[in-house]
Parts: sequence; C-alpha cells; structure tokens
Amino acid sequence: MHDDLKKYYSKKPLVNLKNVNLTERQKVYIKGILEGKSLKDIATSLYVSESVVKREIKAVYEVFAVENHKELLKFFNEHNIII
Repeated sequence: MHDDLKKYYSKKPLVNLKNVNLTERQKVYIKGILEGKSLKDIATSLYVSESVVKREIKAVYEVFAVENHKELLKFFNEHNIII
C-alpha cells in the first residue's frame, strides 16, 4: 500500500473531550463549528448573542492553543478528537 494511503487509513487513537476542561456550552459551540455552522448560526440556534459565542470560542482557542476556526478544525482532525 502506498505510504500516503497507509497514513490516511491508519487508525489513530480517539481523544475524548470529556477529559478536557470545557463547559458543556463550549462543547456545543465546538460541535457547531465542526458541522460548518457560522458563529451567527450557532448563536441564533442557541438563543444567545453572537458576541457570547465569540467570547466562548476564544476561550476554546486558548485551551487548544489555536488562533482560528481553521486551526481548530485542523487540530481536531489531526488528533482524531470526538465530542
């Protein structure tokens, strides 16, 4: 098997967010981001302001040492994190 395919299909251990210090609401925000929702859509669906979601997402970025959505998605993908 080609090395790139081996890497792609290799089974990575799952990381569970239960062991990470996040609030349940932050986990909901992360899930929304992973589903491709905008911050505005996440806020609307949870009946909170977009600024609340932005503040909480910034706290999430600090936990995972990332600076934006793209880096967060990459981090979750690379570490095979589940919610």
